[in-house]
Amino acid sequence: MEKIDPRKDLKPFYNPSAKVVSVEEIPSVNFPMIDGSGNSNASPKYAGAIERPGTLAYALKFQIERGTTRVDYAVKPLKNLWWADDTSQLEREPGNGPW
Repeated sequence: MEKIDPRKDLKPFYNPSAKVVSVEEIPSVNFPMIDGSGNSNASPKYAGAIERPGTLAYALKFQIERGTTRVDYAVKPLKNLWWADDTSQLEREPGNGPW
């Protein structure tokens, strides 16, 4: 079974040099994603939403392992991105905005 490890295959993106500046072209990558908004610290909607990408990622991983391509890869940890058009909103109410 072929094993894919993005941390090795895409090492410059996961572990860049602290001493040498380089320009890299990042390849296109697919990943599950959920959008929402509200207080992430107290929202049951957020708590439920952050479970879904991982559930989907593992379901896909095991389907691919058992499929005709028989590829194994590691599911990467969840990443969160919060933003606001007005960053002072995030300073006043951290965790309460789009996610």
